[in-house]
Order: sequence, then structure tokens, then C-alpha cells
Amino acid sequence: MPATHDTFEHTYRAHIQMVLNGDTEGLLADMAPGSMPQVLEGVEQPQ
Repeated sequence: MPATHDTFEHTYRAHIQMVLNGDTEGLLADMAPGSMPQVLEGVEQPQ
């Protein structure tokens, strides 16, 4: 099995575990940094 497959499987399993645990902070931190502006675009921070 290629190393990239092992890396993907580890990342995927860790991500799914965060979903199951309701760890939204971990989920956001787990996202690719380049996608963060697109995810948060138009979201207004409560004050």
C-alpha cells in the first residue's frame, strides 16, 4: 500500500472521529488553510 494511501486513511479516520465527537474546533483546524477564507466568506461574527 502506498504511503500516500496510509496518510490519507489516517487523516480521514481522524477527521471522521472529530465529526463523531462533535469537535467542531478540531474540524475547522483540520481543514486545508487555503479553504478557510472560502468557508468563512460572508459569515459575520456575533458581537
